[in-house]
Amino acid sequence: MPRVESIDSTQTATLVTSALGMAIDNRTPPAGTIIHSDQFGSWAFTQRAKDSGLLPSMGSVGDRFDNAMMESF
Repeated sequence: MPRVESIDSTQTATLVTSALGMAIDNRTPPAGTIIHSDQFGSWAFTQRAKDSGLLPSMGSVGDRFDNAMMESF
């Protein structure tokens, strides 16, 4: 798979999935690690996370408490 840059002026599924892949490759998180995607969800991103054994955590739109746990951690 060709390397895709993970910096751009717009947030696309390809960009965010590429950044997730780079983080997985660089950090090698253990299976079961929870990642907080801050309301970004696409099929490709979610599938990439699950294929790597990660558990995506995403709040609901308009929920003011969705980030509270992660931001206070």
